[in-house]
Amino acid sequence: MPHIVEKHIPKVTHIGFLDRPAAERRPTIDGPGISVSTHPEDWRAIAGLNGPEMVLRFTAAKWVDALEFSDEDRAEVVAWMLAQDYARAVTGWTATRYDEEADDFIEQTFESREAAARFAGRSLEEEIAAEARGQGAVMEEETYRLTRRALKRLVRWPDPLRWFDGAVLLYCREVVLPKRPLVVGVWWGEAHDRRARSCPSGVLFPERLDLFDVVDEDGDFVPFADAAPSFAAAQA
Repeated sequence: MPHIVEKHIPKVTHIGFLDRPAAERRPTIDGPGISVSTHPEDWRAIAGLNGPEMVLRFTAAKWVDALEFSDEDRAEVVAWMLAQDYARAVTGWTATRYDEEADDFIEQTFESREAAARFAGRSLEEEIAAEARGQGAVMEEETYRLTRRALKRLVRWPDPLRWFDGAVLLYCREVVLPKRPLVVGVWWGEAHDRRARSCPSGVLFPERLDLFDVVDEDGDFVPFADAAPSFAAAQA
């Protein structure tokens, strides 16, 4: 089993409409859970979120720190994913481009060289010519792709090649949660830097929502099921 590092974060904020029908929800890396953050205003701007804020509190809440996974931990998660038929090894094409808004380079992997070249701002023909000059922007690499079986469990996952985030959610939900009753979700403790579009955030699993209280309009804490009855009923 990977070495699991837990973070104690008792209060988080969710932004959005929990009463929105599932069919109307957009693809998201929240998978089966709901996104939360400890810096809601920055998270709203970074993730492009709208809707009301819901403050959730569970004083004993523990979160799996996804950024603490070592190379050995990642290898164990990969082995588990392959054994569960949640992922398969594939060849991918990775491209990098400069993002002016983030003032940084961003990287993304695609299933075709043409799509990767387009991400880098080139046609496939332009990329092939640039590579011949030693100036290629696309790199071929071995990676993993989430299977239909995994995507079904991740509900609205946006990109099957974004496999590690999905693998961590699946592993923590199916293996860690049953063994650790105070673990409520997965935490991505990225640096808090709004200019770089970076902010700590997490995914709260639906199985743990009944442990949380929610701040109501009067500032009092009420059970989650009372604050969002339709969502709670859908998860039951």
